[in-house]
Amino acid sequence: KRDYAFNRLLVSRGYSCGKQLGCEYGVHFITMLLLVVAIMIVSFIVEKCAPEVLGGILIQGWRGLTVKFVPIIIMISAFNIFMFELSSNLVSGILLHFFVAIGLCYVSGCMYPIYAFPKIIVDFAAFLPTGIVRSYLATFFTFDTSVFSFIGLIIYSGVFYAFALLLRIRKI
Repeated sequence: KRDYAFNRLLVSRGYSCGKQLGCEYGVHFITMLLLVVAIMIVSFIVEKCAPEVLGGILIQGWRGLTVKFVPIIIMISAFNIFMFELSSNLVSGILLHFFVAIGLCYVSGCMYPIYAFPKIIVDFAAFLPTGIVRSYLATFFTFDTSVFSFIGLIIYSGVFYAFALLLRIRKI
């Protein structure tokens, strides 16, 4: 069971729930950003050493691809914070996060081609967080200038963060 005694102490010392969650979010965001940068650096090294492995897609746009990941990381960080605020302990948080993420990825066409699903699921999946991430990433490779997916990422980020903050306030 998660103990909120330290969080209550911080609130009594003037550190509001918003400040606490903001700090946790910031650490999570920076950690995920560093992971993406590390993966891109390793991918770039692999691309330089063995170009046949990745087919030359990263040399031309690896910096742009890294920058393109920032809105996705913003949303995923807010989603992660929200999932862990929903749970009462670490194990249930990990399980909840895993099963929700797997379910969203499955329905959004990340595991199977999206056209293999019925039309109603295809239409619904486009508005799920993972569907919006998928379409946002596709804009980078197709050079599409649509801002629908970017706006969707920002909206989902705000919604996940707001719900996480409301849950934290309720618990403390």
